[in-house]
Amino acid sequence: MYELGTSTRIRQGDIFTDIEFDFVAGDTLEAHFPYVVVISQDCDLEQDSGARNVNSLKHDAFLDTVLICPAFNADVFRSGEHLLGIEMQMESKGKADSTTWNFIKSNREPRYHFLRADPDTKLPELVVDFKRYYTVPRNALYDQYDTHFCCSVAELFRELLSQRFAYYLSRVGLPNPSDSVK
Repeated sequence: MYELGTSTRIRQGDIFTDIEFDFVAGDTLEAHFPYVVVISQDCDLEQDSGARNVNSLKHDAFLDTVLICPAFNADVFRSGEHLLGIEMQMESKGKADSTTWNFIKSNREPRYHFLRADPDTKLPELVVDFKRYYTVPRNALYDQYDTHFCCSVAELFRELLSQRFAYYLSRVGLPNPSDSVK
């Protein structure tokens, strides 16, 4: 399910550990996430890397930022305490055998993507929350590549991760039925 890094560039599905960056949510906040997954399309990341490696005079293929989603330790996520670092208490997702948790763990809940633990990479069970996505400056992520890269989601599974993220973002928002009844 995971591959150890053999690339010299950032790829879709890369998992990084201990990433810190600033983001704006009203005020500028500093975020620290134990794990993040790169969501940007691999073709864009490859074109960016290739154009920069040949010192292209045209910058059409350059990326300014990389799209990431934090991935939370499953136990901390289940407790609802996974965002306390940015002062957000979330709803508990139930016990390990609850219906809600089983839907998340089996990837039947569109908002979340469950990543299995892997002893080879020392990766714990993780949950990606598609409602939490950020852009990180490309150079900032490359500056952390050598020391914070953990592994990559295997190529076979990257497409599923990408499709599920795109599906979640492209869903049609429906009004709450109680709001439309007057």
